[in-house]
Amino acid sequence: FTSDVSDEDLKNVLDSYVYWENGDMKALSAVMGDSIFYENHAGVQNTYSNADLMKLWQKSRDSLSSVKIRMVAWQKLKSDKGHKFILTWYDEIDTYKTGKVDSVLMHDINTVDNAGKIVRYSQYRKPKLN
Repeated sequence: FTSDVSDEDLKNVLDSYVYWENGDMKALSAVMGDSIFYENHAGVQNTYSNADLMKLWQKSRDSLSSVKIRMVAWQKLKSDKGHKFILTWYDEIDTYKTGKVDSVLMHDINTVDNAGKIVRYSQYRKPKLN
């Protein structure tokens, strides 16, 4: 691996977290590919069209009154086969409309295509201990 991934690709990925935090699904959709392989933190995986993934995520985001993300670290990686990855580690605090608060440690693997769009997104999560 090298770190030969553009800063623009990094910005697109980091912006995706801001868009999720703000509930801006239109902007989030714009940084995602036409087709996205998504593996959620429970291990469920599928390939979705951009529109179908946004519908799925909109339903989830609509259950939340607020999202706070504190990015801890990220790393740009490019494989010898040319695949580009941006790994992220962050704290996320979700407040549900029911009043429940969920605080987790997250690690994601974002794969970007040559246009800088996220085409594969894998999440790993661990409950945060107070």
